[in-house]
Amino acid sequence: MDYVLLLATPAVMLLLDRFEEFHPAARWLLFASLALAGLTFWDVLGREPYRALMMSRVITVGALFEVALVVHLRARRAA
Repeated sequence: MDYVLLLATPAVMLLLDRFEEFHPAARWLLFASLALAGLTFWDVLGREPYRALMMSRVITVGALFEVALVVHLRARRAA
């Protein structure tokens, strides 16, 4: 079990709840980052594609984008 992902559940729910408040480009990036983080399975991708995806650090960048959106909501007092 990935406990970091489990601890991020309230932040993900907040982002989904305030989804309409974001700029359309931010919505697409948020959707992509959540989908990429949630749908990346070693069993589905296989060894080499999964390794390449993990080494590209794209999931880390997506997670940092999600954190930035949560901070943005907090700065606007929307969270």
